Amino acid sequence: VIADNLIDGFTPHGILVSDSGQGGLCRDNVVQNNRIRNVGVTGILILGAKDTLVQSNEVSDGSQDSPDAANGITVTASGSFGTEVADGTAVLNNRVHGSSHRFACSLNSTSPVPTNTVLRGNDLRTGTSGVVEIAGEMMLCSRVREVRFISNR
Repeated sequence: VIADNLIDGFTPHGILVSDSGQGGLCRDNVVQNNRIRNVGVTGILILGAKDTLVQSNEVSDGSQDSPDAANGITVTASGSFGTEVADGTAVLNNRVHGSSHRFACSLNSTSPVPTNTVLRGNDLRTGTSGVVEIAGEMMLCSRVREVRFISNR
């Protein structure tokens, strides 16, 4: 459980939950009630972890090292630690805002793509490239169980 933290001005990522290359050992994770701002790259990065709850966090002004290069919240399978499918991630009731991140939330297209992902009740504000990027191409949207937006300003 990673909860109730203020992370301000850290580089590279605010919070990183990773299992990439470890065969699915990182599971049943909770990231909640954190405030993450002015980080160098991604606010919250879920990298190949299983059954992860990302809930009630506020991410603002990420991607400070290189504006328009990183996202507020990213769910992906591949990174510097190896590759493992990110399965069962729930991104619920978060707020992502600021002017420097690429997308508020991204489900990355790197193979294997995230599976059984739920985005619900989030207040996601437009980044420099848009609000939500789902697997880089719309044909992979079938892998996302549910997407609901409260706000997409």
